[in-house]
Amino acid sequence: MIPAAGQAANFTVDTLSDVDADGATLREAILLANATTEADTITFAPELVGTLTLTQGEIIISENLAINGPEERITISGDNQTRHFYIPLSTVSLSNLNLIDGDSIKGGALEVEQSILTLTNCDISNNVSSANGGAINSERSELTLTNCSISDNSASGRGGGIFADGTRNDGSQLILSNCEVSGNTTSSTQNIVTSGGGIATDSLDLVSIENSLLSGNSATSTTRNRGIAGGLLSNSTGELLIENSTFVDNSSSFFGGAISSSYSDFIAVSSSTISNNVSNAGSGIAAYSCTEAVLTNCTIIGNSTQASGGGIYSRGTNNLHVQSCSVTANSAANRGGGVYAASTGLNVGNSIVAFNNASTGSTDLSHNGSRALVLGSPNLFSSAIGLTLPGDQIIETDAANVFATTSETNGIVTGTLADNGGPVSTLLILQGGVAENAGDNGGLPADSQDLDNDSDTSEALPIDARGYPRVADSTVDLGAVEFTASYDLASGDLVLSFTGIAADGSAVLSFTNDREIAEGEAWVVSRSTDLNDFVSIFTFDGATVVDEEAGNSSDFDPVESIYTITDTAPPSPKAFYKLEIKDSE
Repeated sequence: MIPAAGQAANFTVDTLSDVDADGATLREAILLANATTEADTITFAPELVGTLTLTQGEIIISENLAINGPEERITISGDNQTRHFYIPLSTVSLSNLNLIDGDSIKGGALEVEQSILTLTNCDISNNVSSANGGAINSERSELTLTNCSISDNSASGRGGGIFADGTRNDGSQLILSNCEVSGNTTSSTQNIVTSGGGIATDSLDLVSIENSLLSGNSATSTTRNRGIAGGLLSNSTGELLIENSTFVDNSSSFFGGAISSSYSDFIAVSSSTISNNVSNAGSGIAAYSCTEAVLTNCTIIGNSTQASGGGIYSRGTNNLHVQSCSVTANSAANRGGGVYAASTGLNVGNSIVAFNNASTGSTDLSHNGSRALVLGSPNLFSSAIGLTLPGDQIIETDAANVFATTSETNGIVTGTLADNGGPVSTLLILQGGVAENAGDNGGLPADSQDLDNDSDTSEALPIDARGYPRVADSTVDLGAVEFTASYDLASGDLVLSFTGIAADGSAVLSFTNDREIAEGEAWVVSRSTDLNDFVSIFTFDGATVVDEEAGNSSDFDPVESIYTITDTAPPSPKAFYKLEIKDSE
């Protein structure tokens, strides 16, 4: 295991023991890697399967290093005695590892200081911190997690799952992509602030969460005015960006059930669903004294608070924009069941803010203070109490005239939250209902987050919460989802079904060959990244496959007359497919 001088080394661990005499241990490999100045790599022998228990305390990683576990993953246990790794002043990547049963003052599993840490395909669970960061404590670092799970960790201070702090403009950041943060807690019976049951951040330049789930996290304290942000706390942040993500069943004993941010420069939450979160104030998303917050294509449903702002709470924020959102079935024991905005510049457009409940004042929207309320384009409310509405606003008291299906959420009859395609659950509006084609195309915000990935951030909002065209007909619909009859981009009753993503990342689709086609015609499946330029990947003339993109495959079931197509290299992060019958040429 001794590396050549001046060269990056590859070390292989061949034992799950933590004792040097038992073979080439992980601890020994890391110590050797720390002795070099190159970016070394550690892998595990193919036959290793099981759990490595740390019996000699934490391991320090002080030089650039990649530790790559096998596809089946190696589990490393702290045996409820120690954290796993302390990482100062280095660039480190960990992949295919499970880190369990760690225990420390800061960072139950990982303590990261002035470093760059990348985690891929890792599961960090059942770790404990007596202060901050039940799983991970990150200080002045760049932390990136992809395809990771942070679950069932606990802290007595900040960040039941993850705590990350920095000094503004030092490059510190937290990025999550395709991650799950669930069942983490921060709690205390002492007179200290507990915050960020799932994640807590302070003074980072960037916090970015994409295609992720934060669920069942909690921040509680027995002391009054403690217990902040059950899901995510992001304070004094340069940019907080959330896209295609779900925050559900998070809770706090004081403020911010799902998301809370104070004194941040810019907040953008798009195409995300915030549902069934609970707190004493601001249960869905809470912004305090922020510069600008923009919510686009969001579904905020079924959140409840014992004070004000069941769905959205804002105080002292310069500008809050609620654009093309559905805010419904939220409740407040005080004011603003849907939206509560105090001393906040509030702009609401092309949105459904309806069927919410509050004990006093406006049930749907409560606004007060010196900053202006602007209803710049049509919106739908179920009550005008406490509001002075322009003539283009809509009042509808029956949810059945708004949504395709209705059910009871939080004791309120509203639309049914369901998987309607796309990355998050949404509410479908009723065909021919009052929300269809009721918006204003001129009120669509700019696509500042480039939601359709076409590098154009100045165009009008191009897609809805499901990734479908934002204007399917001549006029934009109200709410987070645009009405489409079935959205198969097909003619007539052709249906192309998305079966799922295979283990190797392939996209699997199918259609039923149940229609006679004329001579010279063919079934054609094509693919696009922007819903504008489609490229054929499969052509079938009713008897044989005429053309198929290289690397792809297809299979026909003659009994069911179903064709299954496997696209082995779908574009990332989004691909759109359509089925047509066209001339075979």
